Amino acid sequence: MNYYPFHLGDYASHTRHLSLLEDLAYRRMLDMYYITEEPLLLEPERVARLIGMREHVREVSDVLDEFFEKTDDGYVNHRCDKELAIYQAKADRAKSANKARWGASRAAAHGADDDMEFDSKPGQGARTPSAKNLLSDVISDQVSVRTQIATNNHQPVTITHHNHQPVPVGSERRMPTSAAPTYTSVFELAWQSYPECTGRNKRAAYREWNARLGEGISAETMIASVNRYRTYVKENYFETRYVKHPSTFFSDEDYLTCDWGDPAYSTARQSGAVRSEKKIDYHQGINEDGSF
Repeated sequence: MNYYPFHLGDYASHTRHLSLLEDLAYRRMLDMYYITEEPLLLEPERVARLIGMREHVREVSDVLDEFFEKTDDGYVNHRCDKELAIYQAKADRAKSANKARWGASRAAAHGADDDMEFDSKPGQGARTPSAKNLLSDVISDQVSVRTQIATNNHQPVTITHHNHQPVPVGSERRMPTSAAPTYTSVFELAWQSYPECTGRNKRAAYREWNARLGEGISAETMIASVNRYRTYVKENYFETRYVKHPSTFFSDEDYLTCDWGDPAYSTARQSGAVRSEKKIDYHQGINEDGSF
């Protein structure tokens, strides 16, 4: 797995107490977990060596005990396992879809070849050539005509349009643009209820909306989550540039099932993602709980 979603708010709320070395060890262990798609080794010394921190075994051991569960197979992380399961499910669906599409194409191609063989009957000397041979003859004739045109006449070849005006062969023709999708009334309700943000893409959001419907998440669940998120944004004075894009919101099941009133999701104010109601004097230092 070469990519995994990284939720800044979740990570910050759970790792704010870590030292710099512990934070570095945790990030490197997460990377190794996703790359190998396997539990980490049971020996902290070997894990520290694999992530390039062999001189900091104590920090590696502390992070393993806090964020990973020790099993017979090694240290596991349930959040990582969930992301890996989602990744594998998507990969399997894409593989099955490609296999079905190419299998149908090959079957159609073989069926066409079987139908286009020579048609000969006993007692008849004449045989009807296959469509494959006819197509080869047509292509040969076209090549011959083009060769003669290029040799005998260096002027652009024209054809006659329905209005009897010559139209140069090879002139650019613009392909019609794809029609805008027809959005359902339920999605329109969710779109109108979603908090204002910059750069949002309605088509992309609708695509993710339908994908979640296909995975069994109901429209009522998603609309309720949109309303909770809108309240959360309003109460925390989010600027529009910090509001999640709708396509991002609908693409992550954690956002759709999240209780946006949970304090664990209210760390954005401390990280500077939202405006503060009061001015902070940073010269006074940091409180014991990590706040200013």
